Amino acid sequence: MATVSRKKSNAGYLKLIDEFPLAPIRSKSQLKSAQRLLDTLLARWLDRGENDYFEVLTQLVEDYESKQEKISPPALADLLNLLMEEHGVSASDVARRTGIAESTISQMRAGKRSCSKVNCGRLADFFHVSPLTFFEATTLNAG
Repeated sequence: MATVSRKKSNAGYLKLIDEFPLAPIRSKSQLKSAQRLLDTLLARWLDRGENDYFEVLTQLVEDYESKQEKISPPALADLLNLLMEEHGVSASDVARRTGIAESTISQMRAGKRSCSKVNCGRLADFFHVSPLTFFEATTLNAG
């Protein structure tokens, strides 16, 4: 039985490898392709193999970006506060329209809580940005 579930888990992983092989990213076009794939993966539940792929591809993107002269992403609290101000919405507005508890949003705005994968997707949809925007800001807070 373990062999069957392992093959099932590997099927998603192998499909992703076929779509975008795990190798160092060497160009902006490869970076954009990787980011689009990561956005897609952030928007759904992943099996174990797909999650492993996601983590390695995220690291490859970070490795490429660290070699480029780029401004670091803002911390989650700064990002969320800025987007809320730009959109003229309150924590209760965001909570009501995303389904995220207002207390969770307040904690994220205060830098006391990170953003789960699901909440990164919800906030990204609400503010019309890539889920990676929130994922990277959360990663920055954890680091």
